[in-house]
Amino acid sequence: MKKIILSLGFIFVSLSAIASAGDLYAYGSLGSGNYSGGKSSIDSALVSAGVTGLSSTMTDSSTAFKAGVGYQFVPNIAAEVSYANLGTLNYTATASGGRYLTADIKTSGTNYAVIASSDISESLSLFAKLGYTSASSDVKMIGSGGVGGFSSDNSGNMYGVGATYKSSQKLGLRAEWEKMYDDYSVISAGVQLGF
Repeated sequence: MKKIILSLGFIFVSLSAIASAGDLYAYGSLGSGNYSGGKSSIDSALVSAGVTGLSSTMTDSSTAFKAGVGYQFVPNIAAEVSYANLGTLNYTATASGGRYLTADIKTSGTNYAVIASSDISESLSLFAKLGYTSASSDVKMIGSGGVGGFSSDNSGNMYGVGATYKSSQKLGLRAEWEKMYDDYSVISAGVQLGF
C-alpha cells in the first residue's frame, strides 16, 4: 500500500509538471551496474537446502540504462521519476553428484527521487538525490533438476550524487553514482534535455 501511495504521489507531481512545463526536463543515461552480495546469498541458500561440494561463479556487473523525467520546483530542488534497466547477471554452480545450476537474473524498476543541487558555475552544478527504488528481478534457472524461475522484489531506499554540465540553456551532460537498493549501485553518464 505504501508503494502505491508513493507511486501515485510521484505520478501526480509528474503530471502537474507536464501541465505547467516551465522547468520540465528529460534525461537518459547508460552505465555500469555493480551487484555486491548476490553470490554469497545464493550459495548460502543452496548449502542450507543440503547442496554439498558447491563451486560457483557469478558476474557482479552489468550494463545498465535509465530514462526519466524531472521537474525543478525552485532553483535547487527537483523531483524525478525514472525507469531503470539494471541488466542481467549470471550465476553458475556445480555440486556433488554431477548437479549443476545456471541462472540469469534480470532486474528493472522505477526510481522516485528528490534532488537537491548546488551551482558551482553558470554551467556546472552538483547534486544529491534521495528516494525510493521499486524494482524486481526475474530469475530464469536451468539445472540438473529441470527448468524453473521466479521473481523477487528488490525495492528499497535509494540515494546518489552527480553533476550536470549545461552546454546550452536546454541541453546538458549528466554523470552520477546511485545506490539503487541494498546491494546494487550504478555509475552512469548521459544527456539531459530541458523543455
